[in-house]
Amino acid sequence: MFLTAKTEIDQRVEGLDAGADDYLPKPFSTPELLARVRAMLRRRDNFVPDLCKFGELILNRSTYELQFGNEKIALSGREFQIMEMLMERPNFIIPIDDFMSHVWGWESDVDVSVIWVHISNIRKKLVSMKANIEIRFIRGAGYKLEKINDL
Repeated sequence: MFLTAKTEIDQRVEGLDAGADDYLPKPFSTPELLARVRAMLRRRDNFVPDLCKFGELILNRSTYELQFGNEKIALSGREFQIMEMLMERPNFIIPIDDFMSHVWGWESDVDVSVIWVHISNIRKKLVSMKANIEIRFIRGAGYKLEKINDL
């Protein structure tokens, strides 16, 4: 939360875009400050960290980058959404329909081959980073993210 004497709208927008959850210009009342702090504390249960980790693999939700060791690779928007689903539930089989509905929406007429292409691209990026993690296809079930040395 920013507490500042800057009161112009463009300054407030800049502060919020810089990462603030709230912006309170001076002068402010103590009861309002305390109410805003209580509201922020209520939201902490819904907090999603910027970094999602599985082993040494890190997905940065702010930059859409995948990192393994010192290697960083940018992901497209769809690749990011697919990888985020996999990293939120590693070692868990995610059905192809879940990818379709989450990434493209229920009403989409996208063919399943689009999923294959995006997963193929992500796999190539994992290999280029020499990550010890892979996306494995489970016939008739879906995909799962797992460590290679756990096979």
